[in-house]
Amino acid sequence: MVGNAHVGEFGSVENIAQAKFELVQSLSDGGVAVLGTYDPHTIDMALRAPGQVVTFGPHGKVCAEEMSLVDGEPTFLVYDQKIHLHFTGAHQVANAEAALAICEALNLNRTQVVAGLNEARPLSKWRMERSFTPGGALLLNDCYNANPESMAAALVTVAEIGSERAGRAVAILGEMRELGESSRSAHESIGRLVAQLKISRLVGIGEAGETMVKAALVEGHQDAHSFGDHDAALRFVEADLRPRDVILVKASRGTHLEDIAARLAGGVTK
Repeated sequence: MVGNAHVGEFGSVENIAQAKFELVQSLSDGGVAVLGTYDPHTIDMALRAPGQVVTFGPHGKVCAEEMSLVDGEPTFLVYDQKIHLHFTGAHQVANAEAALAICEALNLNRTQVVAGLNEARPLSKWRMERSFTPGGALLLNDCYNANPESMAAALVTVAEIGSERAGRAVAILGEMRELGESSRSAHESIGRLVAQLKISRLVGIGEAGETMVKAALVEGHQDAHSFGDHDAALRFVEADLRPRDVILVKASRGTHLEDIAARLAGGVTK
């Protein structure tokens, strides 16, 4: 996928797309490009690629169908076989499609690949990592990194799980880094999205957090608050936690919001 991650270093999304296409162009004879169909840049790469291409995503060779979420975990069909991912968020489906497409390129046994995806469990920490507060609120620690696309996907997920649990969706958000001149507008867009998704409460940390909060309030959100440091934000959140709440903690790595997640957590990791 080509998105806004690292746009501060490359200058534009178009430059990012060109850099990624250089990888496709550099494939040796007999090489295979595995490309998604989720954005126009990778679709264009698939059309221009010099060799064999295996696509995944909407209208791709590997395409998930009949997707649904149960407790935030996606279930879908591929090759008329059911896959249930033990990973949180609908956006994980694209990752599974990519894995399946790679296996297609390698001519691996489809049944075995599907079985492997059904059995797979998260290994990386701070990537939608689940735990619980002492009072029973579900905590989603997604602090490994953040960009506008991953932030939006995480917010959609917390909104869906909050609705399913009949509880509040609480988003504790910090800065998305390496966005260059688009940083302010990107954070404002996330703030507006929080309001549009009807996330119950937004807690923004730092200057970027304040930007998101202001944008959410302008969009009509009624429960958005900004804080200058972790301690103040944590005290505010802990003062009003409910057992059926679901809490998302997310920002770029340099903000160290995983410290807040660790201090909130009191149960066992799922």
